[in-house]
Amino acid sequence: VLGEDNYIGPFCYLTGSLEIGNNNRFEALLSNGKKMSAD
Repeated sequence: VLGEDNYIGPFCYLTGSLEIGNNNRFEALLSNGKKMSAD
C-alpha cells in the first residue's frame, strides 16, 4: 500500500472517525477502507 498514512487520512472523514494518530484505529480503518474502495 502506497502512503498508508496519507491514504487513511481522508478515509477517516469518510468513515466518520478522526483517530488518525491512533495506530489501532488506523489498522481497523484500513480494513474497512479496503472493503469500501478498490485497491
